Amino acid sequence: MTNSDESPVMIFGATRGTGLEAARILTGRGDNVAAVVRPASDGSELESMGVDVIAGDVMDADSVDAAMSSGSYRAVIISLGGKRGEPRPDLIGANNVVDAALRHGVRRTLMITAIGCGDSKPAVAPKVIEVLGEVLARKTKAED
Repeated sequence: MTNSDESPVMIFGATRGTGLEAARILTGRGDNVAAVVRPASDGSELESMGVDVIAGDVMDADSVDAAMSSGSYRAVIISLGGKRGEPRPDLIGANNVVDAALRHGVRRTLMITAIGCGDSKPAVAPKVIEVLGEVLARKTKAED
């Protein structure tokens, strides 16, 4: 059974890692998928899976709103990350996506964060907190 007649799932953060794997799983089972990809990022792997790639930047609320305006989505997956030296989208980007999803009537939002956020902080070693503390703090705020 496929879900190809259903509204698509939109993924933010789909060019690598967990977001890319979510796109693989969803397209593999026949779901329609759209992914918002930064203009400078390579969306060719997503396109080869049949994902509708939409240029956008989660750090820009208007860009996120425009991406959401491109269709009707039954769910949004937020799997944001970043590289050293880049602005981190963990809080601002996630908030932009959640706000736009609410405005556009998306009923389901799944935010993928990290162990060490929120009440899972005791589950990680102090060295992890030392190295990733700022990122984990932003992801925790986004969860709230």
